[in-house]
Amino acid sequence: QPAVVGKPIVLHIEYASVEGGVSNCPAAPDGSCRASSAFDGGAVVDPDLAVDLTAQAQAFNALLLEANGRAAIGGFYASADYPIVSLLDKSASPYGKPAQDVLTFWYQKLTGR
Repeated sequence: QPAVVGKPIVLHIEYASVEGGVSNCPAAPDGSCRASSAFDGGAVVDPDLAVDLTAQAQAFNALLLEANGRAAIGGFYASADYPIVSLLDKSASPYGKPAQDVLTFWYQKLTGR
């Protein structure tokens, strides 16, 4: 593992809680991929795409489990967090979703708090 000079690496992680979100490719009708931001704020983009709260939580856990053993990783933050209201929607916000519990667990484990 290469030596880290100066600052540790901080991971910026984002997974939409929608079918295809963990591969960063929620499908559009034309076969292309939608951006995670298309689902921000509870936007109803495509009713045919299912909400997938479990896959989002599992993706966060898998990434942070792997990062935990790496000395160069100094922290993480989840983008698209919308802490104003809990939305069990397709957005990438983990607030109020199972992913929030995963992030809380890893934050406490990594910081000792």
